[in-house]
Amino acid sequence: MMFKLITGRKWLRKSVCAKKQKREEDKISGLPDEVLLSILSLLSMKEAARTSVLARRWRKVWTFIPNLDFDPSQVFRSLALKERRKILGARDNKMLVDKYIDWVNLALEAYQGYSVDEFRVQFDLDEKHSCHIDKWVYFAFEKKVKRLVMEFQEYSMATYNKKLYSFPPLCDTTFKSRRSLTALDLIGVNISGCVVEYFIASCPSLRQLSVEYSDSMVGLKVSGESLCLEYLKLAYCDNLRSIYISAANLLSFEYRGLGAKITFANVPKLVELSFRGNYSEYIIRNFPQLSNFASQLVTLKLAVPQLEEKVKRRKFPLLAHLNNFELKVYGREFETLLAFAPLIEAAPSLVRFALDFCWIELTLKKMRSRRNRKKTPKCLHHCLKEVEFDGFVGHAIDMEFAIYLIQNAIALEKIIIAPMDSYRMGRCPFVDDISKEIQIIKEQVMKLESEFSLGDKLILRNFW
Repeated sequence: MMFKLITGRKWLRKSVCAKKQKREEDKISGLPDEVLLSILSLLSMKEAARTSVLARRWRKVWTFIPNLDFDPSQVFRSLALKERRKILGARDNKMLVDKYIDWVNLALEAYQGYSVDEFRVQFDLDEKHSCHIDKWVYFAFEKKVKRLVMEFQEYSMATYNKKLYSFPPLCDTTFKSRRSLTALDLIGVNISGCVVEYFIASCPSLRQLSVEYSDSMVGLKVSGESLCLEYLKLAYCDNLRSIYISAANLLSFEYRGLGAKITFANVPKLVELSFRGNYSEYIIRNFPQLSNFASQLVTLKLAVPQLEEKVKRRKFPLLAHLNNFELKVYGREFETLLAFAPLIEAAPSLVRFALDFCWIELTLKKMRSRRNRKKTPKCLHHCLKEVEFDGFVGHAIDMEFAIYLIQNAIALEKIIIAPMDSYRMGRCPFVDDISKEIQIIKEQVMKLESEFSLGDKLILRNFW
C-alpha cells in the first residue's frame, strides 16, 4: 500500500512538473502576432509552414508572413537543380516542375495576409506554365507587393530552344496596387520596353529595376521628372538596340550585353557604373562620351573580354571622385595590362583597385621567358591604398602590371595577390601538377616582395 502511495505521489509530482514546464515552454505562443510573424520571417517558407503543427495558436500564423520566397532548394533538399537536370529525364523533370507549381499554388490559396513585402519565384518554368505564373503575378499585385522577383533563366540554361515566359499584359484594373512596388527583378522573362516604361511611369515608388535574358526588349527609354529609380540593371537582352536614360535620382547603372547604343541625357546623381562584355571595349575606346558625368563617378566596374598587344595612350576624362575601380580582363602572354594605366591615372582620388585576371593561354609552362617585360610608366598615385590581384600567373603580362602599381602607389597599405584558380589551371592541357605550378607562381610573387620590400603589405590568398 505504501509503495502504491509513493508511486502515486511521484507520478503526480511528475505530472505537475510536466504541465508547469509545458506552460513555461508555451509562453512564446502568448506573444503578440507581430512578434510571432517577426520570428517566422527569419525562417524559410517550408520551415514557417511546419510551425502550424506546434499548437492551435500556430496553425495559421505562417499564412500571414510578409515574405514569400519559394526557394526550390526547400522542396528538393540539398540537391541542386542544375545537377538534377543532368540526372533526370524529361519525364522526371516535369514531375519536379509540377511539384513546385503545386507548392506555390497551395501556399497562395492558404495565404491570409493583407500585403506582401517580397514575392520570389525561381524555377525551370517557361511559356508552357503561363496560366500558373500569371495568377502568381496577379496575386502579388493584389497583395500590394513591394519587391517582385521572378527568376527562370538560371534553371533553364541547358534548354536553348525553349520559349520564355512573357509578362502578362498590364491594365489599370489588374495592377491597381502597383504603386507600392519598390523593386522589380526579372530573369528569363520576356518583357517589352513599352511594358517596362509603363512600370517606370506608373510605379512612383520603384527604386530598383533589373531585367536579364529578355528577348522582347528592343529599345528602352527611362525618362521622367518624378522618377524615384535609383538602381537599373540590363543584362543579356540580345535584341536590345538602344537605351535612353534621363533619371535625376539614378545612382547605379549596370549593363551587360553586345553593344546597345546608350544615351545618358540627365544623370546628375549617377555614382556607380558597371559594364561587361563587348560594350566594355567600346566604352574604353570612346570614354569621352561619358565626360558629362565622369567626374562624379565613385565606383567603376569593367569586364573586358579582349586586351591589346600594344600600349595605346588613350585620353580619358578626369575621374575626380573615383575611389573604387574593379576590372576583369581576359588576356594572353603577348598582350599587356599596361593599356589600362592611362585610365587609372585619370583617377587621382583612387583608393582601391581590384583586378580579376583570366589567363586564356592553353599552357602555363615555358611561357615566362617568351617576352621581356615592358617598361612601366611613371605616374604617382597619392591615394591608392589597396590593390587586389586575382588570377596571378607570374608571367610578364601580370608581373609588369604589378610592378607598375607597386612603384606608383606611394600610399600603398596592402596588396592582396591570389593565383589563378585551380579549376581553370586544371583545364590547361600542359599542367600536370597544379600544386607545383602554384608554388612556381608563389615564387614569382616572393620576387616582388623581395625587390620592393613589401613586408606586411603583401597578403597571399588561396596559395596552398
